[in-house]
Amino acid sequence: MSTFEVKVVRIDSVDHHPDADRLSIIKIGGYNCISAKLEDGSHRYSAGDLVVYIPEAAILPEWLLKKMEFWKDDRGTLAGSKGDRVKAIRLRGIFSQGVLYSLDCSLDGEQHYITAYDNETHTRQQFVKEDSDVAEFLGITKYEPPIPVHMAGEVSGANTEYSFHYDIESIQKYDKVLEIGEDVVVTSKRHGTFCCLAYAPDLNDLEFLNGKFFAASKGLLAKGLLLKNNEANANNVYNKFLHSKNDDGTMMTDILIRISEFFGNQTIYIFGEIFGRGIQDLTYQLEFPRLEIFDIYVGKPNVGRYLNDAELDSVLQNIAGLKRVPILYRGPFNINKMIELRDGNDIIDGQTINQIREGIVIRSSVERKNKWIGRVQLKFISPAYILRKNANATEYQ
Repeated sequence: MSTFEVKVVRIDSVDHHPDADRLSIIKIGGYNCISAKLEDGSHRYSAGDLVVYIPEAAILPEWLLKKMEFWKDDRGTLAGSKGDRVKAIRLRGIFSQGVLYSLDCSLDGEQHYITAYDNETHTRQQFVKEDSDVAEFLGITKYEPPIPVHMAGEVSGANTEYSFHYDIESIQKYDKVLEIGEDVVVTSKRHGTFCCLAYAPDLNDLEFLNGKFFAASKGLLAKGLLLKNNEANANNVYNKFLHSKNDDGTMMTDILIRISEFFGNQTIYIFGEIFGRGIQDLTYQLEFPRLEIFDIYVGKPNVGRYLNDAELDSVLQNIAGLKRVPILYRGPFNINKMIELRDGNDIIDGQTINQIREGIVIRSSVERKNKWIGRVQLKFISPAYILRKNANATEYQ
């Protein structure tokens, strides 16, 4: 999950659509955004212009749909049941993500502002600068799909010290973070549900398994809400894996204790993806859900550390006996190589299967932090995955 923002950004370039005379291709960072030209056939925007970039999954209020001419017959013309949701599309062969909202400019051309309409007669204005987040001012929210029963459950909010934020930003949004030639590790991004399984030796709360083990989804974990170990949560998919065994029959709780002891009895967080039949619309040809690991964090939140690439491999193979998400590449970073890895079919147990890959996760081989995103780890989602024509496509978090 990446941070949802509606920011004022600067346009990098504007080009004619090669197969549509009335359309322009606007490039913003790593994104293409297709826009209609003006009536005289000229580009609506120019390189260097500041605009509001409204990303995928944004829900637009009615006034904004009308202002941007996404309104017809008393409803929006975008995606969703109300036609108010921004989705990626392919227009005449070009992949387009997001829509643009124009800024206003002061008479001297030095100050920019945006205008919001409460109704036909009352407007609000706000001065903005590049990188301003204007989602709240414009009334734009993020679409959140309903949570299925097997992913919901009773939670405890009494142990917020164990809350953990795990976000992966898009390389298209932060296209300058990774350096050309930098050593990276690239893994397959599974289409499932984020799962945290944790052991806290200092915890003593009988709402959790043995007082010290807990499970959580990404959204719950970020809020400090941990799933209770009770009868009501017996069918919860995250708790099921906390009670599970690895391939050699070792209990997950024993695995967590082993890892903790190896690192001096510290708190342990295992982060992985649960995927397969019954989780999301892509099943990976698996009859039952599977858990694959992409990270282990040692220590309490904000003071501990992630295991590096070699450590993670070693711990999963020699101590845990758990599967890691597939490693697709280790080597120098190159965007063309990343595009090659991002697209095509995915793999299960080393074999290519007839199912598209959601995308990839790119991580610096040497753990490092960046001032914009913190830990250097970025996702790159496949256009084919985003545009999949499945009426039952799901995006549960």
